[in-house]
Amino acid sequence: MQIEFVKHGTRSAEATTSSSLRWHAADQNGTVFGMVDDFNSIIDRLIAQIDELTVVSIVGMGGIGKTTLARKVYDDSSIRPRFDTCAWVTVSEEYNERQVLLELVSSISRDRTYSNQEMSNDQLMEIVYRGLKGRRFLIVTDDIWSTEAWDQIQRIFPNDNNKSRILLTTRLKYVADYVSLDFPPHDMSFLSLDDSWNLFSERLFIEESYPSHLEELGKHIVQQCRGLPLSIIVIAGLLGKMEPTHDNWKKVEENLNSFFVSIYEQCQTIFSMSYNWLPQHLKACFLYIGGFPEDEEISVPKLIRLWIAEQFVKERKDKSMELVAEEYLEELIQRSLILVHQRWANGRIKTCKIHDLLRQLCIREAQIENVVLVMNDNVPTYLEGIDYQRLNSLKGLEALQISAATTCYPISLSSDIFLTNLKKLRLYFTFFPWENMTVLANLPNLEVLKAHCGFMGTDWRLNQDDVFLRLKYLEIVFGYKLERFEATSDNFPMLENLRLYGLHNLEKIPQSIGEITTLHLIQIENSRRTRKLGKL
Repeated sequence: MQIEFVKHGTRSAEATTSSSLRWHAADQNGTVFGMVDDFNSIIDRLIAQIDELTVVSIVGMGGIGKTTLARKVYDDSSIRPRFDTCAWVTVSEEYNERQVLLELVSSISRDRTYSNQEMSNDQLMEIVYRGLKGRRFLIVTDDIWSTEAWDQIQRIFPNDNNKSRILLTTRLKYVADYVSLDFPPHDMSFLSLDDSWNLFSERLFIEESYPSHLEELGKHIVQQCRGLPLSIIVIAGLLGKMEPTHDNWKKVEENLNSFFVSIYEQCQTIFSMSYNWLPQHLKACFLYIGGFPEDEEISVPKLIRLWIAEQFVKERKDKSMELVAEEYLEELIQRSLILVHQRWANGRIKTCKIHDLLRQLCIREAQIENVVLVMNDNVPTYLEGIDYQRLNSLKGLEALQISAATTCYPISLSSDIFLTNLKKLRLYFTFFPWENMTVLANLPNLEVLKAHCGFMGTDWRLNQDDVFLRLKYLEIVFGYKLERFEATSDNFPMLENLRLYGLHNLEKIPQSIGEITTLHLIQIENSRRTRKLGKL
């Protein structure tokens, strides 16, 4: 069993925010603004005369253009012919080994005679390894969030000393340092003011020149974006839906006129402003998309059916509800809030995605409006408050996320909740009393429990009847005021991973936790007083 204490600013197995760039900061001809030096640097590293399997990493904050750069390099005509096999896989914050393996097998293997879904992970690994063995390959691993995820992934790539390469993107410097043995990580820089203005102008005035009387004000708005490409295209999407008048642009500029906040905070201000300017019917549709899993490629026909079923789409006499829903989606895309992933041959949208930072906006706005987000077979449903009767009616529910407004008084979980098939539960800012753990122990198939400000109180005591029969992963982030944790190995007979973050007042972990035979890892981060673990 591994035990880790992680201090602030060092490695973390689970980060609390996520991002992988899913939009293209490019004009119609594919020009990427302000990335020429970045592009050339990555190309040089990929074609360097090094025989060993080499990792080239790109690091930078969310929205800065890591994935855009990686995609530009990956698609470049001078790179693809150098490799026998090329594949792209998105990892994301919540590492899903099976999903990664399925993506790799789909890209690498030529044998379509078997059903990938029926294979074990070991069998999928074998297919990937054999498919790459002896071949010069380029694999892009996009959006990695932990060294643990990298350790899992890298073991399936053979090193045949044939100049194979892995191109990796991450927003975490310690991850980039960990994987980069041959080259230092490539740090993405912010756009210059000129490049920022060019990107803004191309996004906002594609078919016409910008109004000269708005240039000075527009440049000041762009300056407030601090060179972050995602902020620039979102603000351009907002202004593109307004009449181009001095008064309208001035209102936007006044909302951004602050040099006393961080780039991330300014980015969030821009996102919130874009959301607040949405018509009410588009707000509901946008929040709904945020309920899909991170980095999910969303089927548009499916999304439209769900919007209609949720009664988000208004009827019109001259158009079908499906066409109206498509118009809703197109407007969200024009506002740069939703991203086109694939189109059909006729130009209609086949699949779409949402940038991770914008997905966080959806979750945050849902918290403010005090709604509950339910994930049922990767389909989101928002409920006003916790309707236990309706929850219990979802017999096949396997994943549930409860997000509550941070300004509300603490609420309690009802003992009436009984979801026999629930496997994953996430709590955000619910501040339930620790006694509610007894309710959760009654969920017979719960395997994953993540609580971010999910509980409050000084004492967490589990009695002998509080048994989490199938729980494998327990993550507690900021357990408000928690000082004492009392439990035995019998309370968690199947636990494999215990992760505690920000429990500043917690004195110790129960000694008998170390007696859990299935436990592989205890990770404690930013918990200043927790240094007593007994004889684990």
